[in-house]
Amino acid sequence: MLTGRPVEAEEAERIGLCARVVEDEQLLSQAEAFARTVLINSPFSVRHTKRVMWQNLDAPSYDSAIELENRHAKSLLR
Repeated sequence: MLTGRPVEAEEAERIGLCARVVEDEQLLSQAEAFARTVLINSPFSVRHTKRVMWQNLDAPSYDSAIELENRHAKSLLR
């Protein structure tokens, strides 16, 4: 992102920029399969996970990010 250099699909997968690379004709079925695995989880848990991920984009440190995740995890156990 900082260099503006294009990244080909295979490199993106290798460096962890994307989860997996699929052929064009498999894209929709693979996306639907992934969505089904997310839907197995409770909507409450998915919502909280997404919230923590977005909040941690602005975390000032690794320790504060872990603290936020721990706080949210404890709140889910109640």
